[in-house]
Amino acid sequence: MPRSKQNNDGTITVMDGDRNRDFHYLHIIPDENGFDVKGYDEYPKGSVLEGQTRINFLDHFDTLEEAEAIYPHAAMSNQMLEPVNTFDHLPDTPDDGYYCKSPDDY
Repeated sequence: MPRSKQNNDGTITVMDGDRNRDFHYLHIIPDENGFDVKGYDEYPKGSVLEGQTRINFLDHFDTLEEAEAIYPHAAMSNQMLEPVNTFDHLPDTPDDGYYCKSPDDY
């Protein structure tokens, strides 16, 4: 039985037990042990990665056919095409304001 459904706004809802989770898109990604299914959304407000793409591991299958049967709205992809987050927006100093110049400063 499929665990995903396409919504009118283009998002995909994944039914996970008694909880539903919405994603911008789903991918099936082959690896050395089978096929991973991942959902992509955004890190929430207040996260250090706020607004950047969050990759959520959803499931793993031995065969592509199994993955497609459970997640029919997932597209095939490759690990090399996954989004990459950056930390460029973070300051170069620690949050506490103390900047360590050498191991002797500890």
